[in-house]
Amino acid sequence: MPHLNRCFGLRKGESTALSSLKAVIDQDARDRSGAVKSSVRDEETEEGDECNFVLISSDGVPFKIQRYHLMSHSPVFRDMMTISSEMGSKGGSKDKSKNNEIQLCDEDTETFEVVSMFCKLISGEPLKHPEEDTDLANLICVHPFLVKYEAGQAMERLKLNLHKWAQGHPDIGISSSAFFFSGSFMDDLDLMVSVLKGEDRWYYTQPGQKGDNTKGGYDLDEFLSSPECGGVVGTDVLNIGSMHYKIFCSIKDKYKFALLRSLNSVEGGPSSKKDWEIVGDKFREIVVEVEKYDGLGR
Repeated sequence: MPHLNRCFGLRKGESTALSSLKAVIDQDARDRSGAVKSSVRDEETEEGDECNFVLISSDGVPFKIQRYHLMSHSPVFRDMMTISSEMGSKGGSKDKSKNNEIQLCDEDTETFEVVSMFCKLISGEPLKHPEEDTDLANLICVHPFLVKYEAGQAMERLKLNLHKWAQGHPDIGISSSAFFFSGSFMDDLDLMVSVLKGEDRWYYTQPGQKGDNTKGGYDLDEFLSSPECGGVVGTDVLNIGSMHYKIFCSIKDKYKFALLRSLNSVEGGPSSKKDWEIVGDKFREIVVEVEKYDGLGR
């Protein structure tokens, strides 16, 4: 299984290729030493009585959190906690601690990394801005968890931060393709349009060449180091006709369709900020129509 840096992307000027978030995050978790997880466990249990509930990730890491944070941010968790408490009272359970914890089981979406990010979002802990594409992958992996547990406020906080970072992504070293993928993964149309219309453009360069606002040409990883599968040198990384195969595959079909059609709305292809603004507006229009079409077919 490919390592995180080879799958999702590298810092500015280096190679980028996207794979499934499951493979990305699972491999990154395996690369962590036992000492790292032990230190996190110790840190999470130092809060004392103020943190009166425990979420246990699917890989066995406990997170102590304040009960009201969990109940106020997720109606699903609130119902689970209420039912558990009522059943414990009726059954006269001797182990009262079981009423104050939830063991999560989904090995894909309820891992240590995901639960850690969820706890940060609902507790108000400041989110450190990502410094490279891989950091962005670790952030957005929490999205399916937020959807599953209907954590709307946490979702909005995540999206607000992503939009803020997307506006300044040249300064923090994250490519426009990584933010566009994030928008596709989270079905955040506004984020994708913002990236398409942005002033900062990223281009593929010759293999191995590094520089600002560039990705290393077609030599994006050791498994796909051919011009037939890689990004076309000299082109914008958001040009769907010349992007790397892995990035192409990572984008949802309806957004690929809209991107292809919107790029064709500019004769000769977009080459200026005005052109990309046209592409962004057309992209939004097409996505809306595609979703209407899909709705009629259900």
